[in-house]
Amino acid sequence: CVKLDKSLPYGMTFQITNVEAGDAIEISAWRKISDQNLGCLIVDSEDGKFHQKTKNKVNFDGEWEQIKGLIYIEEPVTNSQLKCFIFNNADDVAYFDDFEIIHYKNYEYPTAEGLNNLELTLGTDKLRKLEKKRAEALGLGVLLSNDYDWVPATVTLDGKEYRAEVRLKGDWLDHLKGIKWSYRVKIRGGSFNGMKSFSLHTPSARDYLNEWMLHKMFEQEDVLTTRYGFVNMSVNGEPRGVYAYEEHFDKQLVESKKRREGPLLKLDESAAFQLTAEGWANDKTY
Repeated sequence: CVKLDKSLPYGMTFQITNVEAGDAIEISAWRKISDQNLGCLIVDSEDGKFHQKTKNKVNFDGEWEQIKGLIYIEEPVTNSQLKCFIFNNADDVAYFDDFEIIHYKNYEYPTAEGLNNLELTLGTDKLRKLEKKRAEALGLGVLLSNDYDWVPATVTLDGKEYRAEVRLKGDWLDHLKGIKWSYRVKIRGGSFNGMKSFSLHTPSARDYLNEWMLHKMFEQEDVLTTRYGFVNMSVNGEPRGVYAYEEHFDKQLVESKKRREGPLLKLDESAAFQLTAEGWANDKTY
C-alpha cells in the first residue's frame, strides 16, 4: 500500500520493456474511497510524447474502489519502454493498493455475445482524411468539425450493406484515443434500429453502463430520450470490440417516442471549442 500527497506525489513506478505498436497496457489499482476522488494511474514514455492516464471506477469493496484503464499503443514509443505509476499531486492524502499491470502483445479488443455486428468500410483515401483530421485535433487539443469532414463509407449491419457518410465525432480527445475513435454516421437508403443518423463511441467515453442505465430510466418514465445500445464493431475488417451507439437528434427520434413533429433546439458550443483550440480556454477575460 502507498500513501501519496504533494510531498510524495509518485508511487509504485514500474518499467515495461519490449513495447510495440499494436500492444495494449491494462493498469488497475485499489484506492481508498474519499470525497475528493484524488489520484490517477499513468502510463508514460521516457520523452513524455506518449502520456495516458485513467481513473475509471470499475469495482467497489467496502472502503475501497478499483480504478482501471486499458491503453492501446498505436505507434512505436521511445526505446520501446513505458513507465507505469500512480500519481497524486493534491494536498490531501490518497491511499492505493494492489497495483496491477498487464502487457498484452498484439491486442485485439474482445467482442460480446448477443450484440449486432457493425462493420465500417472506408476507402484508403477516406481513411487517410479521417487520420489527418484526428492528427489536427490532437494538435489543437479539441476536435473542430465542419461539413467538409464527411466521407463516403459502407456500413454493414449483420451482413446487410448500407451506403453512408461518416466523420469523426466528439469534441474532447477522449473520443480519439488509441484506435477506438468515435464516429458520427448518416445512413442513406435505410436505417439501423429505426435510426438514420447516430453516433458510435467507445463505452468509456460515456461512463460504460451508467449511460445505458440512465437512458433506460428515461424510457421507463416516458421522458424524450435518444435510443442507446451496444454493437460489436470493426473498421475495414479489423475488430474494434464493443462500441456504444446513440441516436442523433432527428425526426425519427420524435416519431419513435410517439411525439408530434416540432422544432428541435440545439445549443451551439462551437465558439467555446474554437476558443479552446486557439488557447483561450483558461483566459477568464474572454
